[in-house]
Amino acid sequence: MRRRLVVVGLVLGVLCSCKNIAEQQIIGSWQAIEVMEKDSILSLPLQEVTIRFSEAKQYEFKSTLNYKEAGYYQIQHNLIYLEDTTRSDTPKKAIKLAYLTYDTLLIEMQAADNKRVMKLIKNHKDSLINQ
Repeated sequence: MRRRLVVVGLVLGVLCSCKNIAEQQIIGSWQAIEVMEKDSILSLPLQEVTIRFSEAKQYEFKSTLNYKEAGYYQIQHNLIYLEDTTRSDTPKKAIKLAYLTYDTLLIEMQAADNKRVMKLIKNHKDSLINQ
């Protein structure tokens, strides 16, 4: 029984530390380098597609056609919940955190009826300035 409690405690500790690592690694400015939909790479001006996550749990997303949103984010398991505070009629949305390292972010989301996958790299220079 005691051994079982120790194992459960270790597993919970590892899970909590993974969440903390994700919350630390995601902080900074990210630049899209590839956007895929239906297994095809979309032809977009990727320099316009950025997302910034702050230590204060705030995010700012910019995309093509001058689209912008900003608000608060929260990481739970492998999901990033985004709450856009720039519009009152926008529901909270969840995007899948598919892969995250100190310099690479892969997120999956629904765009209409299609799964969209976005690969981003961290802008280290900008991240250091804006933290």
